[in-house]
Amino acid sequence: VPALVVCSALQFMAFRSICAGLSVVIVVCALMAFPHVPWTVWVFLQWLNISVIFAKVVFQLPLFCEDGSLDTGSCPSLCHEEMPWTAALGLMKTQQNANSPCSVAEPSLSAVLWADVLFSLVLLLVMCASRMGGRFGSTSQILESLKAVEKKNRRM
Repeated sequence: VPALVVCSALQFMAFRSICAGLSVVIVVCALMAFPHVPWTVWVFLQWLNISVIFAKVVFQLPLFCEDGSLDTGSCPSLCHEEMPWTAALGLMKTQQNANSPCSVAEPSLSAVLWADVLFSLVLLLVMCASRMGGRFGSTSQILESLKAVEKKNRRM
């Protein structure tokens, strides 16, 4: 779980977006229930992260302008605006797809996705490790296994 905290913090530091901040909040709240975090929390977090990755890839299509509007021939310039709402959500174009001199574009698609993919992989490892460790049984199963470990420790 410490690796998941580090990856969520890296994701937020890399993009400083609402979606990355939401991931950090969910991971920190999940730590309150550790080591018996409900499976649905991890599944929701994984779906959220995969949805963000999908949205970032779809946003690279030439159909979208950097400010989130549809490209109807020419996209508005970002020179006289503050940060667009798309950047606040973490949706940024790559430099190949940006068409504004005042662009907030990243150099490549890997620069747009690296932290999200890393977080998704670490979350998958946490889910697998927790599943293999028996942390997602019913509450009675978890309590029975803890009692068995406690009895074993008392005998030693």
